[in-house]
Amino acid sequence: MYGVNNVMLQVGTGNSLPGDFDGNGMVDAADLASWRAGFGKVGGASHSQGDADADLDVDGADFLVWQRQLGSFAAGESSSIPEPTTGFMLLLGMAAISFPRRKVRGAMRTVVSVNSEFQSPRGYFLTQAIVSEI
Repeated sequence: MYGVNNVMLQVGTGNSLPGDFDGNGMVDAADLASWRAGFGKVGGASHSQGDADADLDVDGADFLVWQRQLGSFAAGESSSIPEPTTGFMLLLGMAAISFPRRKVRGAMRTVVSVNSEFQSPRGYFLTQAIVSEI
């Protein structure tokens, strides 16, 4: 049989960025100020004092964590914004395929006639028209 001797419950804000020392969901210059204020503290340093790697001191390793995460946002803070052009193109495509197409029945024929109203010094103009039989 298996028994449980110890249970550890860790409660936090869900901040997934060790370089976010002020807990605002983003790694920025304010976090660097927190690290700078706590730099050199050995033993008992907290995350808010600049301890990014949880080794209870504030040193260069913590700075490297901050530097690598600079400009990052916590996972819960980001949101996607749909592009309006995608929705518009989808709507336009749906509208285009929903209109019925007009079918032309019958053969096409070409009619050539001499137009006597417009004379040139060299002769008559020919008028050409394409007529469909419906």
